[in-house]
Amino acid sequence: MPGLHLAANSLKASLNELGSGAPFRSIDARRLCATSLCAGRLIGYLEALEATDRRLAQTVAGELTDVLVSIETVRRQFERESG
Repeated sequence: MPGLHLAANSLKASLNELGSGAPFRSIDARRLCATSLCAGRLIGYLEALEATDRRLAQTVAGELTDVLVSIETVRRQFERESG
């Protein structure tokens, strides 16, 4: 499943870049779009895997907890900076 791991690593890198950037008001569209595309790719892989092997998909999703933590961290940062 190299494509799945590549998608997860790309999303994590995009989240790191997005989270380490300037405050929320000056986030550029390129970084935000790149992160969204990486997230969509990862979700697509997980959905395709789930359609063929639900148990394996759940196992893989469990292994991606570091990516999910990164998503939550960036989300909280944006909430703090925008509110």
